[in-house]
Amino acid sequence: MRRIYLLVVSVALAITAAACNNGVEPFLPLVNNEMRASISDYGTFDSKPDVNTQFDGSNYILKAPILGESGSDTLVLTLVIPKRDTIPYTIAVENDAAAQIDLCVQQQSGSCINFDAKQGLGSAAITVNSITTDASGRIMQGTFSGILQPSSTPGTARTITNGEFKIILP
Repeated sequence: MRRIYLLVVSVALAITAAACNNGVEPFLPLVNNEMRASISDYGTFDSKPDVNTQFDGSNYILKAPILGESGSDTLVLTLVIPKRDTIPYTIAVENDAAAQIDLCVQQQSGSCINFDAKQGLGSAAITVNSITTDASGRIMQGTFSGILQPSSTPGTARTITNGEFKIILP
């Protein structure tokens, strides 16, 4: 009887731990024109659904603003993703002259403190997982992560993890 009790308790604890994910709720599916990521020193970034997307003929430019968790910093995260013909694809940003991840921390004066991953600065990867079509239009989804180095002032690098986007292509 004691073995059965211990087995039931062990299974219950395992199910509870799996469901709670150590107290962190799982992300909901992305909506169109949403970008989110975890950014060191700024916490979780979620633009829901304010991503502005442009296409310059060669690159997709995704720009997502959000008020920082502290309430005082406005963050603007910009991804420049070179277009490729084959899907899926991954770009090592530091090796591609066109690719870039930029984090602008806007100051009250309106100026930015920039952190970047681009050729010659920082390191990052952007993956385009799919381009599909639905009633909203052509939808591009992907992921990104990296280490962004300060580019406009001295400072400490910022790390981006768990980055993902879902945008309607222009």
